[in-house]
Amino acid sequence: MLYIYKMKFLYQALFLAPFVFFVHFSAQNSSKEIAQIQKARQKNPDSAIAIAKSILPKYNDSSNTKANIYIEISQCYAHIGNKNLAISYAVKAKKEALQTNDLELIPRVYGSLATQYRKASLLSSAKKEIKEGLNFVYNSPPNISYNWIKSAFLREYSRILNEEKKIRFCYNILS
Repeated sequence: MLYIYKMKFLYQALFLAPFVFFVHFSAQNSSKEIAQIQKARQKNPDSAIAIAKSILPKYNDSSNTKANIYIEISQCYAHIGNKNLAISYAVKAKKEALQTNDLELIPRVYGSLATQYRKASLLSSAKKEIKEGLNFVYNSPPNISYNWIKSAFLREYSRILNEEKKIRFCYNILS
């Protein structure tokens, strides 16, 4: 049995090696550009948005990279206080991420969208995204450790509950 498993693994490794190299090379290029966007976001979010939008057409064939760029654009808009556009780009990121098989990107996008909804005080939508993200994590292969993702979802859910608590408190004072 062990021999069959090793042969199957060797076959997969030899078959997939050219594809892995291509994906790794493409990911390196997109990683550098995403890092450039992140660096620009710290200094000038408007500049980061312009950079991101200029490189976006280059990755029309890569839903993974497009999703990552959309997340960056969303965070830029959140940074400058434009909640509507932050949500809009987070939704675009989710749409692209769901077209991939990236088991780390998809929960990250759910979390990012939940955060944008919470910041816009759309708490029921934020909870929905957290629930969908957790369902995705729990239905994913067990060989991947999602502990850090679960922890991030729980932190975000805690923030949502705190916001709801503040709203109830204010409502009770005003009643």
